[in-house]
Amino acid sequence: MPDTREFPIDLGSGYSACFYSWDPDLKLNPQYRHLARVLPVENAGLIIRHPRLDKPGETHESAIAFHMPGLEELNGDRPTWDVTSLNPLTVSPSILCTPSKHGCGAHGYIRFGRWEPC
Repeated sequence: MPDTREFPIDLGSGYSACFYSWDPDLKLNPQYRHLARVLPVENAGLIIRHPRLDKPGETHESAIAFHMPGLEELNGDRPTWDVTSLNPLTVSPSILCTPSKHGCGAHGYIRFGRWEPC
């Protein structure tokens, strides 16, 4: 089945992104019922499609979760990124697609809506 997701945010240099939301089914995830007042969480994070540095010609996707005051429990101990601006998109700190079995080593910043490699 082909991937039909759209990545409408063009970051340049072959990088593109889309926001994701977080809206768990509370019947299946009762541990989040106390958060029902804030659901769904729009723009909870970003999925970034980018060229694979370890396999030229292929693309790869990675994701980051945004820091959301009052909702820290959603990400547990995982890192989060601060959003300075949604338009133009600017987040910090830098983003590293950790080199591993699934990562490719891409590393850079999203500043003023553009990908800036490290």
